[in-house]
Amino acid sequence: MSYQFIHIETYASISSRNNKKQSAKAIAEECERAVGACPHIEQPKPYHLLYGKKPTDVVKQAESQAKKAKDKIGRKLRKDAQIILAGVVSYPKALSIFNPNCNKFRMWIKLNHQFLKKKYGSRYKSLVLHTDENDGFPHCHFYVVPELDSSSNHLNISTVHQGIQARDKLDSASAKEKVRAYKNAMREYQDEYQEQVGVFCGLTRIGPKKRRLTRQEWALEKSASKRLSLTLNKLLKTKKILSQREKEIINTNTNNNYNKGTYNELGK
Repeated sequence: MSYQFIHIETYASISSRNNKKQSAKAIAEECERAVGACPHIEQPKPYHLLYGKKPTDVVKQAESQAKKAKDKIGRKLRKDAQIILAGVVSYPKALSIFNPNCNKFRMWIKLNHQFLKKKYGSRYKSLVLHTDENDGFPHCHFYVVPELDSSSNHLNISTVHQGIQARDKLDSASAKEKVRAYKNAMREYQDEYQEQVGVFCGLTRIGPKKRRLTRQEWALEKSASKRLSLTLNKLLKTKKILSQREKEIINTNTNNNYNKGTYNELGK
């Protein structure tokens, strides 16, 4: 295996002025492989909707909500306000040798879904799998919609983006301090992903180039991550078996008519 990859970005109803960032609708259409929306894919294949709504429906929901929303001082939300969070997680196995029925891949999908559910709750709206990018890797796109404040109709993207939230908390800080707060929060986000997904899939937190590891050092680290992953998964299976066995014992004891004083003897 290799190192983990998760990236998040926020989008508005319209593209940015310099067109460096697409609109929410455009990225959803690209995700759904709409005609003309993904010129970088030679032979687009149908996407796989793994959870929730299709991306364009999620964007419609976000746009509809944005029309009702207010900014911090009660004004109508601007068209370039960020209204949706989209993310990508990548599975480090080249498509040329990828097996969609592999147990490790299925576990990776499940762990990602659990991570997103735990992180965003009901705001997590969609999970889509792509397997059609030449010389690429299987990857999933996910979509998160912030909720309107029930009392003020205030919509703030920081409620679903911890980097922006950390930055915006520093009202009177310098630009440098705000950047530092943003980066620290996003490192914490990557750490959370590592603890809940990466470590169980044998993925390292950071790749070799960033730390200038030699080939031998990187091979040793990957091997150690794989062993740790195997150990953790064995422990989880053992815990599940023991939990099931405990339930069976309790059920057996409950069904047997023990004499008074003997049923709860271990609890004395």
